[in-house]
Amino acid sequence: GMGVLPALLKKGLQYSVVKYKRFLHNYAESVAGQVLNIDPLMYEEKKKQSAKGHKRQSVKAKKIIEQNMKKKREEQVFKDEQKFEWLRKSLSQSSGKDRIKQFDDFVKLACPEVQYKARQAKLNMCQKELESCRSEAPAQFWKIHLFLSCHSLVDEHLLTINKKLRRDIVHTVKSLGFVGNARMIEKELEKWLPSSTKARQAITEDADNDSTCCRFQLSFMGHLMENKEKLEPDSRIQAFVPDMWQRKVMDCVDKNESVVVSAPTSSGKTFISFYCMEKILRSSPDNVLVYVSPTKALVNQVAAMVYAQFAHRKTDLPPGKTLCGVFTRDYRLQPQSCQILVTVPEVLDILMLSTVTQEWVRSIKYVIFDEASLYV
Repeated sequence: GMGVLPALLKKGLQYSVVKYKRFLHNYAESVAGQVLNIDPLMYEEKKKQSAKGHKRQSVKAKKIIEQNMKKKREEQVFKDEQKFEWLRKSLSQSSGKDRIKQFDDFVKLACPEVQYKARQAKLNMCQKELESCRSEAPAQFWKIHLFLSCHSLVDEHLLTINKKLRRDIVHTVKSLGFVGNARMIEKELEKWLPSSTKARQAITEDADNDSTCCRFQLSFMGHLMENKEKLEPDSRIQAFVPDMWQRKVMDCVDKNESVVVSAPTSSGKTFISFYCMEKILRSSPDNVLVYVSPTKALVNQVAAMVYAQFAHRKTDLPPGKTLCGVFTRDYRLQPQSCQILVTVPEVLDILMLSTVTQEWVRSIKYVIFDEASLYV
């Protein structure tokens, strides 16, 4: 009869929603490699309530935790030292490039105490190899890595360097022809480890010689030069250290300001979109972000990326609310009950101007236009 038809339509709609979510799940795995499952996203009010419920740790409990951490630390140092001894014994069987790679791979995983020893050993190895070189090409290779060894020791272990190693580093950099850099290193080390008057005079003898490593780096070390903008971590981002322009964009987002980003492909624009989405998902279930894709073909891809990034993190959505919705001329999925709506420009025009959707429009906090130049 007539009463059965609405029930069948409702059941069919529910089935299509489940089917589309399954499609998004599979698409998300293919886009992101896996459906990400990291720190949970909670609304700020709930977060404050849950924080109040936590009991304060007793002094005894804190002491036990500290002792356990210290013990684990000591065990890790012991293991790394054993690995380093094994590495030193095996180096004699490797070629120059392989030895450098083995040192660098080990340093990435070792604890700071053993990193310091490994970098000292690498410095000594580079010095010996450079002294024994008879042709220009190998000498250039060892010169590069000798300079990098000095740089990493000063950069990473400034407070650990002893007076003997300090003299070695300054002398080495000076012998490479970079008197200006040697003077700068000596000046920096002087703040933490004052040297004798004789040592200070030795480095200031060539006061008129300001030759630095700039030309050498540009000529032979371009692929090894670091991006200095990435040296300062940002508490808002745990996964990586953002560039300066990304920090500025995040500042604009935090102040609810509009911003236009023009950057090359794969430079981190998508991350800014995720940052905006995360703010919405932490703020309130009533707030909405609209992501405007330039074409219908990209809508499903963006929805899958949103699903991969947030589906397993956002577990406190209230009844009737969904994480992500889609609205195109051909297909729509929960457009007014979602917190992140992925749509196309012509549909956004309709939603913004329709009298029926004005209450929903007032809940929009951010609108992200992907490839904004195409809309002009």
